[in-house]
Amino acid sequence: MFEAFGFEGAPQWRDLVAASAALPRAVCLGILEAGLPVACAQLAPGIDVAIFACDGTVHWARGRGAQTALIRERLRRAAPLGIQYAAAEVARADSRAQLPAIRFPPGLRRRHYSKGRH
Repeated sequence: MFEAFGFEGAPQWRDLVAASAALPRAVCLGILEAGLPVACAQLAPGIDVAIFACDGTVHWARGRGAQTALIRERLRRAAPLGIQYAAAEVARADSRAQLPAIRFPPGLRRRHYSKGRH
């Protein structure tokens, strides 16, 4: 799935993925299409908040509903744990648009700032 993030072959990303998979109660999920991995996502449940992270879809498979399916699966897995809130980092505008469509309303929006830019 490193291709989805544009980091294929970068060893530090393999270490990062291994570390995130070792988080307590973390679940890493993936979707295969014709036997090839096309999308991935992680659920890292906390006490009151489920963190949705490490999600990506390879470029050629975007727009086919893979991330929507992974969001729904993570919500389904978080519900029996009694988790009331989920937090997702969504960088792409087209990805942000799908969240309200699956009844995942934004509770907080974060804006990124860089030094020297306003």
